[in-house]
Amino acid sequence: MPVGWLATIIAALDSSPERERGLSWSRCVEQRSRIEGWLKKGLRLTKARKLLVRDGIEIPYPTLHRFAVAE
Repeated sequence: MPVGWLATIIAALDSSPERERGLSWSRCVEQRSRIEGWLKKGLRLTKARKLLVRDGIEIPYPTLHRFAVAE
């Protein structure tokens, strides 16, 4: 077998297509400026989520956390 066969197999397994984002991610995108503003003021992400929930915007914490880290 060629030397690079293992790298080829690993690359093939790792090249899975990126998942589509769901409704909760879209809500994060819509609220981006508010979330950014709160975090810049030093509010914790848990508090930002509570403020969103008060306004009727339900976003699961794990999604909000992934959004904050990614964006």
